[in-house]
Amino acid sequence: MTTKFTGNIISSGSLVATQTWVNSQGYGAGAGGSIDGLSDVDTTTSAPSTGQVLKWNGSNWTPQTDSTGSGYNDASVDTHLNQSNPTSGYVLSWNGSDYAWVSNAGYSNSDVDTHLNQSNPTSGHVLSWNGSDYAWVANSGGSTDLNSLSAGTISTQNDSIAFIDANDGESSKKESVVDFLTAIAGSGITVSSGQLTAGTANNPGGANTQVQFNDSSSFGGDSDFTYNKTTNTLTVVNLNATSITTTGSGSTTISAGANVELNATNRVLVTDTVFRLASMTTTQRNAVASPVNGDMIYNSTTNQLESYENSTWGATAGSAGGSGDITRVNITAGTGLTGTQDTTTGDHTQTLAVDVGTTANKIIQLDGTAKLPAVDGSQLTNISGSGIASVVADTTPQLGGDLDVNGKTIAHTFTLGANGASDYTFSDAGNIWFPTTENDPVLYLRRGEQYIFVNSSGGSHPFQIRVSNGGSAYNTGVTNNGASSGNIIFKVPMSAPATLYYQCTSHSGMGNTINIV
Repeated sequence: MTTKFTGNIISSGSLVATQTWVNSQGYGAGAGGSIDGLSDVDTTTSAPSTGQVLKWNGSNWTPQTDSTGSGYNDASVDTHLNQSNPTSGYVLSWNGSDYAWVSNAGYSNSDVDTHLNQSNPTSGHVLSWNGSDYAWVANSGGSTDLNSLSAGTISTQNDSIAFIDANDGESSKKESVVDFLTAIAGSGITVSSGQLTAGTANNPGGANTQVQFNDSSSFGGDSDFTYNKTTNTLTVVNLNATSITTTGSGSTTISAGANVELNATNRVLVTDTVFRLASMTTTQRNAVASPVNGDMIYNSTTNQLESYENSTWGATAGSAGGSGDITRVNITAGTGLTGTQDTTTGDHTQTLAVDVGTTANKIIQLDGTAKLPAVDGSQLTNISGSGIASVVADTTPQLGGDLDVNGKTIAHTFTLGANGASDYTFSDAGNIWFPTTENDPVLYLRRGEQYIFVNSSGGSHPFQIRVSNGGSAYNTGVTNNGASSGNIIFKVPMSAPATLYYQCTSHSGMGNTINIV
């Protein structure tokens, strides 16, 4: 007869396997068989040792160390529960390494009754922990008027506000300053290090930070109302102020992209200091775009005040060069005018005394025939020729004595042209030397005199004075010898040979003899 037994394998109180034992097949402890005979149990690969249990490794039941062996078993627990030291009211408590019996420090009914049955609590009191014990105190919650609370000081962001609940999920009614500020900050405001800071919605990028103000009962900003911390500059489009006072050193600057207008019901006053206009040169003044009648500047070129009147710039009345009353004229000695002349105001004719005569510091006056009076000729000095006009030439001058040329010479000028590449042409302004233009004439020059040859032959006929026909250049007393254009000057020295030649250095057929006399 075949007997089957079905049951669970238990180790240390844990289920490790379920097995059906079949005696007729020789399995099971009663039949003297091995558990290794089961298809999913492997004790061959790793032989079991004392204290090991069968554990599932994902594919088979194999012998492994019992990791729960360090837990308490019944005997271990009894070691503590059956201690002789606990007394009534003790509890089993973990001390960090083991369980031990300790006295129960909690309140008993009698302890609580000691407080609940006090005679001092009145209606509305609550039981509150005071740091060492519970005590009856008045309830400070509810609808207490905050104005009735004593004033306090919040010195750091870590201080607490005891009567605020920020509704941040914390059970405590005692909130930190940061939590309190976060609760009341509202949209666009963040809290950092215990301070309220405008968020990016009201704070544009860059150095200019929008100034926050009450905008319809909420924080707001505007792009044209900003403060730049780096330059310490406040920028605003429209500013209405009863008084503007500046402090510190340096100049206060008001800048605008267009006009700056000062409007007053009565007048604009500048008190306790000078008022300075813009200083410009005449060039800068003329570059002012679209001047308007009434504009004023100080012209640093002419050193005078100027105003724009009747569509033109002019000196302001009373400034240098302007019109107005002259009340006194001071006469400088030696000008021919004498004394100090006082005048009256308004339009009038003023007569100044003139000291005339022909001696020193006098003004020369024409006589009745509009001629100059006789003047000592020795006093006629420093007369510039460019300042003498309408002087009639004397066509028959005569010398009253010897003529001293003072190291100078008599100069004669000849104008040179060209007849193709075969001849030079000669002429002079008065047609004295050459009544008509001549081709390559023989020249007769005098020692000690100067001859100027103006080469106007076209630039391709260099004129050169030579020692012989086709010979080398004769340069003594010659300036610019061989020039193609301009003046060739020959100051004939006493040592000049009796015969020289002039010749074109590019065309040998152009030229002739120079006889020195």
